[in-house]
Amino acid sequence: MGAQQPDVHVRFADIYRAFNARQVELLLAHMTPDVDWPNAWEGGRAVGRAAVRDYWRRQWASIDPRLQLEGVTRLPDGRVRRRARQVVRALDGSVQADSRVSHTYTLRGGLIASMEVSGAPAAAERERAGLLGLGSNVGDRRAQLQAAIDALPRAGVQVLACSSTYDTDPVGEVRDQPSFLNACARVRTSLAALALLDAVKRLERELGREDGPRHGPRAIDIDILLLGELELHDERMSLPHAELLRRRFVLIPALELDFEQRTPGGAPLADALAALPPHEGVRWAGPPLLVPVRNRAARSPSS
Repeated sequence: MGAQQPDVHVRFADIYRAFNARQVELLLAHMTPDVDWPNAWEGGRAVGRAAVRDYWRRQWASIDPRLQLEGVTRLPDGRVRRRARQVVRALDGSVQADSRVSHTYTLRGGLIASMEVSGAPAAAERERAGLLGLGSNVGDRRAQLQAAIDALPRAGVQVLACSSTYDTDPVGEVRDQPSFLNACARVRTSLAALALLDAVKRLERELGREDGPRHGPRAIDIDILLLGELELHDERMSLPHAELLRRRFVLIPALELDFEQRTPGGAPLADALAALPPHEGVRWAGPPLLVPVRNRAARSPSS
């Protein structure tokens, strides 16, 4: 598949058939050990075959990108440009993006050394507004919440606004534990629902969350409450969040951000709060969390 080989068109057709068939080891065999690959789905770069393998496996576990090769061109500088139609579907089969893309490859010794992406649709064309709930009852609770807010942009989530913080009595299966500090954040992202779930779970681990009992103490908890008008029932998550309309510590900060907020089915959050008994202790604790200064938008999904 190097620039010196006459069958570059056939080789690239074979490579993208392998991509669509998820034959990851075959794909990696066409790359240099230190390949530099764009992580256009989450942001940044994946360097090395192992990093590319992990990136693709995370991506394919959350979205279903397919490529239809439309042409291959050799450039004067020896690089190869591949043009393709890219269709990205959610795991439920719904189309998230359908676009023409251009991938430009640098070859070394007949193997792919790096790739650049252009022509993917702007992230804003596929972005959804979302609502996240955050909580902590371990260590410096406000610092934990702020660290999560600050980390969201690098996971492909733009933070639009943050609520005040609220001190909350524990609810659920473990009542004998310190009170929680809770807040909500209005966000925007082009990540699919399950990709967003993966992203926030990675952030939780990075920020010190450890395995423990359900509803037990935790350094950080990030829940996806709403994601645009999406309604989802998956074994890993539900949208809207199953507890959205049943928890005062969720509804109060959510309504602070938007008192007219409704679920995709049209249920007003304000009505849900009014219907709840007042015994669940939720007390204002501090001013809104800070929106990150460096707050880039989410990246678009791509191969």
